[in-house]
Parts: sequence; C-alpha cells; structure tokens
Amino acid sequence: MALLDIRFKSLELGRNVSITAIIPVDYIDYFNKVNRSLNPPFKTLYLLNGIYGDSSEWITHTNIKVLAEVNNLCVIMPSGENSFYRNQGEGRNYSNFIGQELLTITRNMFNLSRKREDTFIGGYSMGGYGALYNGLKYHHNFSKIVGLSPALIFDHSSNNSNKPSSLFSLSFLENCFGSLENMDINEFNPEYLLKNLITNDKNVPDIYLSCAEDDEDLINPTRKFKEILEKNKEKVNYSYCEGRGGHNWKYWDNQLESIINWIVK
Repeated sequence: MALLDIRFKSLELGRNVSITAIIPVDYIDYFNKVNRSLNPPFKTLYLLNGIYGDSSEWITHTNIKVLAEVNNLCVIMPSGENSFYRNQGEGRNYSNFIGQELLTITRNMFNLSRKREDTFIGGYSMGGYGALYNGLKYHHNFSKIVGLSPALIFDHSSNNSNKPSSLFSLSFLENCFGSLENMDINEFNPEYLLKNLITNDKNVPDIYLSCAEDDEDLINPTRKFKEILEKNKEKVNYSYCEGRGGHNWKYWDNQLESIINWIVK
C-alpha cells in the first residue's frame, strides 16, 4: 500500500493544497511471492476530516490504511480547513474543489476509475456534513455517501447558543452557512438536497448514516435525517447504525470495517 503526501495547485482554492492518498498498488504476499493488488483503475473513497483537523487524521487515528489495502480501495484525504466543504467566495470554493476539481486532478494523477459506481465520499462530523452535502450536490459523481456523526448543527443551533465552543456559537454558524432562517429550503441543507433529488426523480447515492447514542449534540439531527431516509426508502438505499459511544475516534474507527465492506460490496 502506497501512502503519499501530495501538494498541488488548486484553481478553486487559489493556492497550493495538500492531500494524503492511499494507493493500493503493493499488497504483497511475501510467502507466496505475489502482489495481491488488483489491476487498476481503482475504486476510490474521498474521505473528509472534521473541524480542527487535516488530511492526516484518518491515517493517525484509524485502521483505514489496512482496510484500504485488503479491499484494493484507493482513499483520497483532503484538508477541510474548518470550511464545512462549502463554497465561501473567491479562492475558497471548497465545494467545487471537493465535488469536481479534486476528482479530476486525482484521476489524472493516478489510475482511478472514472465511473460513478466506483466513486464514493465520506467523512466524520464536519466531514460527515461535507460528505452528505457534496455527495448529494454532485450526485452524478458519487454513488455512495458515508455520514459519520454528521454535523447537521444548523438544525438545532438554537438549543446550543449558550455553549462556549465556537462550533455552536451563532456567529460561527452564520459564518459557515449564512442566515439560519429558512434552512428547510436552503441548498446548504442536505435534507433539502435529498428531497429535491427525490422530487425530481434523480439518482440518489446510497447513504450510510451512523452516530453514537451518547453523541448528545448530533444524535437527534442524525435521527431526524434517518427518518427522512426511511420515509423515502423506496427511492433511497440506505444503511443506519447507532451504537454506544461518543463523538470520538474510538466510535468512528469501530465503524470503519463495516463501512468499507458496505462501500466495496
């Protein structure tokens, strides 16, 4: 398994950017003297980090490298930079970068499949929101979405306005999403995007949704999103998992093997 730290110029972000990549080219069985890596082009998971994190987090805190290797899955990990993976003006078009430019550049850089059915997006917390948002926005590019403890924080911000963390302050939320009024009809809301795709009979990516029971800030909005999926289960294929744990790497890492199996099946 090749593990690469890569830097390149991004037009959408207007500067050099860094990504971490796992490329399944050397799954070596030394006993039988054979490389068990499958021939490219590779299926690819674009995996997003949470707030305050960067492209190295998944490698540092989880078993993603081993799981990618045994499943011959390429994993591309950009840095979200507290952007919620949304366009935020010239030189900060994170959504365009994640949903379009990053795919083009990495496909040109490596021998990755260009097929929708081989291209997936996932993330945790802020990255879980970013995966749902961009996976639905660019539904023609991604066939599967993984939302781990997705930060659908605009959905319950009024209940957390007194919390000291900037994650829940009104000014932080408005900086990320603009006005929190009329979020039910705002394209930044994955619920709105999902309903719009269903209404217009578009291809909805399969969705894997998971949150810990003890994740007090995010479990209720995650359950609400799950209810929408359940109401539309004839048009949306989804899997839902809710287990013991909190908003932490132990929970997310424990989920990862099931998630990778769901992705590559």
